[in-house]
Amino acid sequence: MKNRLTAAGVTLGLAFSAGLAAPAAHAARPVERAVAAPVVVARVSDSAIHLSDSTLRAGKVTFKVVDAKSKGRAILQILRLHKGYTPQDLQSDIGKAFGGDTAAIARVDDNVTWLSGAGAKPTKPGWFDVRLGHGQYFVIDQNGGGAPGVLQVSGTMVKRSAPKPHGSIITYTYGFDTVGKLPHDGWVRTTNKADQPHFIEATRVKQGTTHRQVARFIKSGAAGNPSWVLGASDGIGVISPAHTGLWKVDLPKGEYLLQCFWPDRMDGMPHFFHGMWQLVQLH
Repeated sequence: MKNRLTAAGVTLGLAFSAGLAAPAAHAARPVERAVAAPVVVARVSDSAIHLSDSTLRAGKVTFKVVDAKSKGRAILQILRLHKGYTPQDLQSDIGKAFGGDTAAIARVDDNVTWLSGAGAKPTKPGWFDVRLGHGQYFVIDQNGGGAPGVLQVSGTMVKRSAPKPHGSIITYTYGFDTVGKLPHDGWVRTTNKADQPHFIEATRVKQGTTHRQVARFIKSGAAGNPSWVLGASDGIGVISPAHTGLWKVDLPKGEYLLQCFWPDRMDGMPHFFHGMWQLVQLH
């Protein structure tokens, strides 16, 4: 199994008749109502990522990922670089990190806030939703490609509604936990409660595949695709510790293997080989 990543405001006021004043103790308070999150279309081409809106007010944002590449699947990722760490630093470190360089892994883990993402195909857009605070964000294609998109977010948080999730996945240091029934077609919330970044790749497997079969495959070296792996797959981008993202699943019903291949900062091995995988049903 192949691992991936090669790198408004609303103002409410009250008007009173002239000469009248509202008693302070009974002054009406404006009720803050949630508005729908704006949808930013990210068109991923061979040369660049084009955003339908590059300046936003802080709050929840929904991204629609459109694959316009001539070859290769588009996998969008949004991230924020910490002060003093440049895009060139990330470009230099990410390849080393996935090569097992623990110093590079530590630099990436400590200097980048990963805020999820989603894959897309030419005939099927990807969707994800994330809460963004004030600052500058980069939007990259994990499967290579051209120049990243740049998103500037400003102001205080606006209360916005997000898509309603139909199930949740929690990532821990070397494992997953699920809450509720996971949908084969619907939104899933993913929260990282670990001390390292994680992403999720959900790969369809033959119904009835067992933990023993997966463990045996890993013990053998996990080379190639075993006979119990089917074609369908989807996933959510990298999420840093203490962050949450929503992604829209659009897959056939059935059994799936959840996996994370993020490199471990202690030994450089993908988390998959530390036991970060789980068989689940998408209903």
